[in-house]
Amino acid sequence: MRGKASLLERLAVTALACVAAAGLIWSMLPTEAPYPELSPASRLIQQALDVLAVDLNTPFDTDMAAERLRAAADRSDATEEERALAEFLHAWCFWVRPIPDHARVRTAYGRFLEAFPDSPHAVDAQFILALSNANDPADPDYARAATWYEAVYANDPSGSLRALAAIALADLRYQRLNDPPGAATWY
Repeated sequence: MRGKASLLERLAVTALACVAAAGLIWSMLPTEAPYPELSPASRLIQQALDVLAVDLNTPFDTDMAAERLRAAADRSDATEEERALAEFLHAWCFWVRPIPDHARVRTAYGRFLEAFPDSPHAVDAQFILALSNANDPADPDYARAATWYEAVYANDPSGSLRALAAIALADLRYQRLNDPPGAATWY
């Protein structure tokens, strides 16, 4: 009889531990608010941001966020501003992965800049494109990175990215493109 009681006690403790672990896991899942006051596209954008709002020990769920952002951008009732923001953030999801998907970053931001060249996020997209082209370990394109840095410099006359682009461009021209005179113009 003692063996059965001991077995039942162990099963009860194990079941309790499983329930506690499930509760802990459930509490760490990202939560999305319904946002009934927002338009359908804005609601999807905000829910995607909710998925990305995690604590320091939880990685971004960029795939789920990208799905919501793609859905927001593709909505027929989305405003131009909602579409632009959704497209920008959709591309950003590929950039902020633990290992960026450089090919998708370049494709998505290229499409974004084609569709929304006057967006307030255009310079940010150009800067990320420069970074992606310069830092892709599989397929770096330093000349293309230089072109994007020059675009940032030209299109951000009073912004903080202008100075960063000039510094990065000088280093890129000197270190990667073997162009010391070109680098000197950016210092």
